Amino acid sequence: MNEENEGGVLIALKSELDGEEFKTQEMSNLEAPRSPLEIYENHLKAINSIEKVRSVKDIVLYCGDWNLPEIKWHINDDGLSFLPILGESESQRAVIARIISNKLLEMGLSQLCDFENVSGNVLDLFYTNMPELACMERADIKLIPDLMSDKAHVQTMCVLECQPKVYVPECTDASRFCFNKANYEEIRESLSYIDFDHLINFEDINMMMEAFYEIIYKICDQHVPKSSLKISNKPIWFNKRLINLKNIRNREYKKLVRRRYRNDNADVSEFVKAKTNFDDYHSECYNNYIKEIAVNSKHNPKKFWQHVNGRRKSSGVPCKVELDGESAQCDNDKANLFAKFFSSVYVEYDEDQELGEFIKNRSDHGCFKISITTEAVMRVLETLDLNKKSSPDNIAPIFF
Repeated sequence: MNEENEGGVLIALKSELDGEEFKTQEMSNLEAPRSPLEIYENHLKAINSIEKVRSVKDIVLYCGDWNLPEIKWHINDDGLSFLPILGESESQRAVIARIISNKLLEMGLSQLCDFENVSGNVLDLFYTNMPELACMERADIKLIPDLMSDKAHVQTMCVLECQPKVYVPECTDASRFCFNKANYEEIRESLSYIDFDHLINFEDINMMMEAFYEIIYKICDQHVPKSSLKISNKPIWFNKRLINLKNIRNREYKKLVRRRYRNDNADVSEFVKAKTNFDDYHSECYNNYIKEIAVNSKHNPKKFWQHVNGRRKSSGVPCKVELDGESAQCDNDKANLFAKFFSSVYVEYDEDQELGEFIKNRSDHGCFKISITTEAVMRVLETLDLNKKSSPDNIAPIFF
């Protein structure tokens, strides 16, 4: 299963190392792994290949019947996952269990399940890189009746909390200028006292530009207020109450995990209550947010398109581009493959000797004699969209 979300991609790889059905209750004989070590090693290679190419924001889940009854699971200090406990036996089962558990731990994966079957073994394992976003439960509603189910396996439900993509401003500075709150009367007055002809009087155009921006940034520091830029990985509709309900739900889950370690039949009512409160209020907040976007879509289309773009599952260009046996994953290599593909629609010219000579021998003499009128500048300024964000020089159009 490969499904996109905010933090990235949810990848679930089902483990079916032993596909034969159990036809008897004699677990001690049937639970011994009949697959050789080579099968397990190939399975680890498949997992490792996913781990190498996935993004750090991706959520992965590797689950299924691993058939490793030799492992006993002890709750980790984080209260969310379980650590394997293995003896020093050199039997085939113990060696396989030791290799598998060690390799998966080295990959940074956490095991979430400790539900024992009727023989006291945990065969179905759930490995993920985000244990804090996972919630394990015994299935309240069983899909298969007990009489028809495999007694060696516990019907389990695993819920992964996959946040949708959230619009986040591209600027990551600690603070930024609030040009909408600037005092432009004071700015104009300060600029009127500056002798630009003297302060930016350089023969080099780059030095003139640096001197000009130095003056502008100094004016901004004096008369334009700043605000801290808060970047959150939470959806826009999250508020303090919803965050608090989410924290309560997570705490109740951790308590439930600790109780179930001592008693499989531990009371789940507090966790169910906390989870229901969070889910209900989360749905309410999200629906109100969607209604607000819909009502204001005509007057505030920018917010509407931010939401739409944030929920898109792809940017249009896949992570991996292939052409004639070549593959590319970085932007430069992708661009080269696109150029190769579309090269047939372009006409190739021999090198333009005249243009090359002009570029090589060009002269900047006389470029400072270009005259630009105030009226021409005003015409350009009047066409600026004041709703646009700051340009790469961090100066907003409203300032100009």
